Amino acid sequence: MKKLLLILTLLFINCSILIAQENLEPPINTIREDDTGEVSKGNKFFLNGNYSKAIDFYEKATKEKEGVAYYNLGVTYYLLGQYKESKRALLQSIKAGYKDRDVYINLASTYMMLGDYEKAQSILEDYIPDNGTPAIYTNLGNIFLHLGETAKAYYYLQKAVSLGGDSFYANISLANYFLSIGDNENAEKILNNISPKGFLQNLNMGKIYFNMGNHLLSNEYLEKALVYYETAELYKLMAKNYAVLGNYSLQSDVLKKVMELEPNDLNRINYAVSLYCGGYTDRSFDFLKSQIKLDQDNTYYKFLYSYLLFIGNNMNTVKDYLKSLYDYSPDVENLYLYVKYLIISKNDKYITQAINIIKNNNIDNPYINLVKSILEIFNRDYYKALRFVNNINVETLNRFQKEEYYIIKCFIHTHLAKFDKVLQIVDKIPYYRAEYFWYKFIALWNNDNLLNLLQAIKEGHYSCLNKKRNKDLSISFKPLITDMDLSYTFYNRPVDIIEHMVFPILMDANEVAKIMNFGSQLINENQADIALSTLMNSLSFIKAIDLNNSAVQHLIEGNYYRALDMLKEANIKLPSNPIILYNIGLTYKYIGNQNKALLYFSRSESSSRYFYPASIVKAIIYYKTGKAGESRKLFSNIYNSFNENNALMDLPNFIIYMKYLAGIVVDNPSNVENRLISDKLNTEYGRLILDICRYIKGGKEEALQKIKNNNSYHSDYLYNFISLYNDNSNLIKIAKEDRVYRFTTYFIEFYKGKRYKIEYDKSDKYELKEAFFYHILNGNYGRAYNNLVKIFDETSDSYYPNELALYYYMVVDDKVNAEGAYNALERSSLSNYYSDYYKLIYMLLNSEYKNLEDKLSDFKEKFPSSNRLHLVNAIYHFDKGDLNLLEDDINMLLKDKNNLEFSLPLKINIESL
Repeated sequence: MKKLLLILTLLFINCSILIAQENLEPPINTIREDDTGEVSKGNKFFLNGNYSKAIDFYEKATKEKEGVAYYNLGVTYYLLGQYKESKRALLQSIKAGYKDRDVYINLASTYMMLGDYEKAQSILEDYIPDNGTPAIYTNLGNIFLHLGETAKAYYYLQKAVSLGGDSFYANISLANYFLSIGDNENAEKILNNISPKGFLQNLNMGKIYFNMGNHLLSNEYLEKALVYYETAELYKLMAKNYAVLGNYSLQSDVLKKVMELEPNDLNRINYAVSLYCGGYTDRSFDFLKSQIKLDQDNTYYKFLYSYLLFIGNNMNTVKDYLKSLYDYSPDVENLYLYVKYLIISKNDKYITQAINIIKNNNIDNPYINLVKSILEIFNRDYYKALRFVNNINVETLNRFQKEEYYIIKCFIHTHLAKFDKVLQIVDKIPYYRAEYFWYKFIALWNNDNLLNLLQAIKEGHYSCLNKKRNKDLSISFKPLITDMDLSYTFYNRPVDIIEHMVFPILMDANEVAKIMNFGSQLINENQADIALSTLMNSLSFIKAIDLNNSAVQHLIEGNYYRALDMLKEANIKLPSNPIILYNIGLTYKYIGNQNKALLYFSRSESSSRYFYPASIVKAIIYYKTGKAGESRKLFSNIYNSFNENNALMDLPNFIIYMKYLAGIVVDNPSNVENRLISDKLNTEYGRLILDICRYIKGGKEEALQKIKNNNSYHSDYLYNFISLYNDNSNLIKIAKEDRVYRFTTYFIEFYKGKRYKIEYDKSDKYELKEAFFYHILNGNYGRAYNNLVKIFDETSDSYYPNELALYYYMVVDDKVNAEGAYNALERSSLSNYYSDYYKLIYMLLNSEYKNLEDKLSDFKEKFPSSNRLHLVNAIYHFDKGDLNLLEDDINMLLKDKNNLEFSLPLKINIESL
């Protein structure tokens, strides 16, 4: 980096002719010409790019040509990014009587750069009516963009571009507008056609690529800007790029330049931290020691020195150092540093020492109030801690005291779950403090604000201390309906809708023969006709058909256990029949046993490769249990197989229907609608599929009315579920309320935020399980526990008692019983989506990171598309400080959040102070 800076310096010395020839087009009006005196001399240096020399002459000229000189000073300071100085000079110009339009437009630009958008807006709007310029419209567009008024921003930026087509600032501002609304494609188109010239243009390109997350390209433009001029603003942005890229060594080189250009405490501290982050620990400590020696009264350097020792776990060294400071000079600043350490060490002996020191120094002083607050935080009396902090007048504090004040307030507010208040004050903590990123992340995470988390993660890169310092993370598990192993759910997605469009199948002897002859894997093809003829004439075949069809009638009436008994008997008389096996699977699904259902759907598939009803329901269960990729592949295979084999159209309608159900999930509803019409499948069920396609396309009211009048199996259920989901209370009255209808209705109501008393059969283990979760959602943990006990009493190991127990004990934070449930679950052979997910949560809550890494790998292999994987990973990577992987996790959660609205069930906090 030193060689690079030398090269840039040499380039700067030899670039004056290049700059003089450059057609400068700043976002403000440029300098005024003057034929005589110091202004004229200053202008020559300005045009040659020697802004520092120009300023010298303009300052001298304020005595003879006051108005013009101050105006030119304002322009020059603006181009250097020194906006406060620019504002001061322009106001002086106006005061001296120089009041033409350009000075006001330039003043508006400085107000905008200083964040005073209302003042900027009020000035610029005076010049809109008749004589707006690209500069005016560009600045107005940027103002409205900052104010969040995107429609106005776009209007003015478009006007700016139309008036000054090749205006760099108009175009780059329009690109920035597109970035702000997430239209990266249009932003890139504009940027690719821009050729920046000079310092300010390259700096702006550096800024925009920084905002786009392209940090390498950002630094390329910043290095081009350096050829023309060095500013602290430019180097600070370059340092942030290096931090995000993980190159703390180059970051420290750049921050050294910042420190030289702006020699203040904060820049020196950022430099020391960057040395520490780059692994130059000794250099960092030596630098801080030198600053302490130069300014022994500056608490900043003493604090940072002890802070870095503390992060490095040099506990005895920290204590000895802070005690020596306090013993040498027992003033309130040294007292604060020493007593704070004694408290956060969590050593009983040290805590007693801290209490005695506070008692002996019980005075009204900000430092004393801060340590009193820290002591109450240690005692977990957060309201009392807040009272001590609120007794402090923040306006009277120095910079270090303010940092501590805001960090303590953020800590308290996170523990009081007042995350909006955290977000109001967290930006007052500087980047170099680990707490800045911690509290921002926690507040946004606990508010489910994933979008803004991405920006917070970028800022977290600016200092490595969030990774190096131990967070002492605390995690709680919040009960959410989307996290529960419920058998009856409805999110109004295509897959939820078609789940209630599958139906039990009646057996017809000729149809059975056609299916078996077409797709059987069990009959020798050379003897298929003889085998089928023999089978159809057998008494077992006739009895099996009768049992199956009687069972279907019971299924329609909701008598699931009676239907199951008959279907099992039919399966004995006619083994491996795809229809019987499918109906058994559907019955288990209705009862609430998804695992058994999957088993029988797989057997049905195995008996006939073209028995797609079983494949459809299997794909639905896959989708709802974290195997979205496998599910979509299965749906696609069903949908596409009809294109590849026209002979399938000779199969019974109940198989052909599956083509359209699969298409609802994997294709555009309009395409499915057109295929259905062209295939002329004009049946009652065909019309239901058509109406569902139209509903998904957006014609909700008209489609719903047609669904209401449809007489297909469960179409009344489907109408009610869709209506409930869309907050429509005009439901069809259903006389028989079987468990599918009842519990799916409960789910929709609870998911939409309503709460009901659950009615269920207390003797049925499957209904007990559903009610167990709803009791938890209602906050009735006692009733949930009673259900859990009954499930243990009445259920063999083939069911899920330990899975439910682990969930329950994690929610109520019973660590002892949670451990027992976890160990029992590990010993059992049970492994499904939710049991594996709950085990991940358990390991996360108990910081069992070695086991967690292995389990996460297994979970990813089984359920690669699950949002739970990214949820657990996000907290794991936050705790480890791996911000690159954390950013990936949040992006994946955002993607899932768009598909299915959910809150974050894991709430986090920091115990370190």
